[in-house]
Amino acid sequence: MERTRYLIIGAGVSGLAFADWLHDDDYLIVEAEEEIGGYCRTIKRDGFIWDYSGHFFHFQHPEIERYLVDRMSPQRVLRLERDSRIWYADRFIDFPFQKNIHQLPEAEYAQCVRDLQERPQEKGSNFKDMLYARYGRGIAEKFLIPYNEKLYAMNLEALDADAMGRFFPHASVEEILGKGKAPANEGYNATFTYPEGGAIQYIEALAQGVQSERIALNERVVAIDRKAKVASTTKRQIGYDMLISSAPLVALLDMCGLDYDSAVFSHNKVQVFNLGFDSKGPPE
Repeated sequence: MERTRYLIIGAGVSGLAFADWLHDDDYLIVEAEEEIGGYCRTIKRDGFIWDYSGHFFHFQHPEIERYLVDRMSPQRVLRLERDSRIWYADRFIDFPFQKNIHQLPEAEYAQCVRDLQERPQEKGSNFKDMLYARYGRGIAEKFLIPYNEKLYAMNLEALDADAMGRFFPHASVEEILGKGKAPANEGYNATFTYPEGGAIQYIEALAQGVQSERIALNERVVAIDRKAKVASTTKRQIGYDMLISSAPLVALLDMCGLDYDSAVFSHNKVQVFNLGFDSKGPPE
């Protein structure tokens, strides 16, 4: 039976990043798919570069962003400004909605301001109540609630009030009411880097610090004996000292043979559609 000190399940962002920063050569990454990248993949077709999705690399720490970008040379990396808009009331409202309600029709703007000033004072224990408490009924029901219900495909009352962390573009009352005619574009991803070769360039940058012979592709972990510290894959058994898993939590529980209440662990799936056009669209 083979042995390794660190057995890493998954060659996506998390698994590769762990191996890259480990500073220890005694590891093995086991990946069920035929290529590295996990949910961060790039497909080139008909002259277009398609990404599985675009929300993987918005960096909180500039030094980590620079660490990866420096590895991409000579690949050109673009610095882009987000241009996101919401089609509402027969017009485009700049995103985030709560910072741009001055672009609403006059009557709806007045309603949002009134509801903002008369909002509940209690923060609330769940995400939905938090939206009402921070932004009032108008802003919450016109956009924040339906948008986030669609995005997370669940009842927002089941989410903690701070579930989104830094990824939710909060705005104070002063910020909302103090905006003039100029759109407000603040947020964690107001500007971002993007390599011309697609998001897979981030994966390849991480993989530069990982020994390719220590990545086993087309090999799925099917069972884990936690007491013996042995993982059974579709090809072999591997003994380990430490197990690092980037698999979905319920998948890890199944591998370990643990009983759990499936109603406790909820999750959703996102389907991404990429559209390519052979000519430019409307201005801006």
